[in-house]
Amino acid sequence: MHEYSMAQEIVQVALAHCQEKKIRAIYLRIGALSGIAWESLQLYLNLILEEKNLDFVQVFETEIPPSFQCQCGQSYISSWTEGCPYCGSFQRTIQEGLDCQIESIEIEETSSS
Repeated sequence: MHEYSMAQEIVQVALAHCQEKKIRAIYLRIGALSGIAWESLQLYLNLILEEKNLDFVQVFETEIPPSFQCQCGQSYISSWTEGCPYCGSFQRTIQEGLDCQIESIEIEETSSS
């Protein structure tokens, strides 16, 4: 259910950032290890956008694969269940793949007439 509060925050941030400008699209980067279910987040985003009469706003998601820094010093991109491709170790730190970020917000350009 944390996707609902995330969806609320995403819409709130987008509205605050764009102020009075019309939002066309929101682009998200979601880490593969974030624990966020994209389908659930998308459902809640659509519901919240509809409640705010913004159902025309499109939401796009890019999944960010996990990247690791191994104890052997190598950095690599892999699934959580695979060890380091250089030494086979699972002693590593996560460098990327835990976050959910608003990558960008597309707004409708207004003509100055």
